[in-house]
Amino acid sequence: MALEHLTSKNFVDHPPFFTVYDYWYNLLVDEVNAINSTGVVNNDFQGAPLLAPPPSTTIFFEDFVDTYGCIDLALANESDPAATFSEVADRGKWLVTIVDSGTGNTETVMGKPVDGSTSANAQGGWGEFRTCNADDDALCAQLNGESFKLAANKKLWFETQFIIEDVSETELFIGLADTGTELYGAAGVGVNNHAGFMLDGDGNLDFSLDEAGTQYKLDTTVDFVDGSMATLATSNVKHKCGFYWDGLGVIKVYVDGVLKVTLTDDATTILVPDGTCLSPGFTILTQGNTDEAIFIDYIYVAQER
Repeated sequence: MALEHLTSKNFVDHPPFFTVYDYWYNLLVDEVNAINSTGVVNNDFQGAPLLAPPPSTTIFFEDFVDTYGCIDLALANESDPAATFSEVADRGKWLVTIVDSGTGNTETVMGKPVDGSTSANAQGGWGEFRTCNADDDALCAQLNGESFKLAANKKLWFETQFIIEDVSETELFIGLADTGTELYGAAGVGVNNHAGFMLDGDGNLDFSLDEAGTQYKLDTTVDFVDGSMATLATSNVKHKCGFYWDGLGVIKVYVDGVLKVTLTDDATTILVPDGTCLSPGFTILTQGNTDEAIFIDYIYVAQER
């Protein structure tokens, strides 16, 4: 049973007391009411998205347990055009775009779950996404349909966890974005209208906001190191990255459960893309002449309806 806020009706004969005491009491009421049946406080982000979201919440969760789709530019090695990850528009769950300047074709593996029999760390579902082997080769995946929006008065939570095989040779974007054939675009820029995490080939994790081409990018002070499923337990190999939209113009950015950045839409330099529907997506772009990979544990989005 939820506690009720104090209102002026509680202080009919003493109006000054209402103006003094209602704010802090009602703040406490909100905190208490945010405790779900598991005893976890669902306030802001608290290091994770909603753990027990109500039925009125729209949820997307990709855990990469049964994802598949081995793809090349000619579709010669795509086992099924309707695979979870497909280059054929509207056939799969995710639409894939592959840039292969070296025509490597068969070297691109898309959406292959990590084999638990060969990697003890694969438990829980991890997807492997690998580019071809030339500079500026890219692999982009975006969920079909744009079901989320940083809308007024509609809180939103985004979270993901991933590993980068070679931080010095890899550029990356992962987050929410408007529909685009290549989410990353020019180095560090990305498609217009996005909110998400970027790496520019130095392992340094940035958070980027863009509305209609006005981009604001801020350093989270967190660095990735080279990693693989075999080195999952090594410090800074994997990071849990998330952000929380409060529905009132503020985005809070978390890494490994720690608040790193708070951004407020100031209508000039920091613009939240709140006028466009967005979709979960990610891109990996090579900076060298070898194939590069990222390993993603999950992507989670929840929003108030």
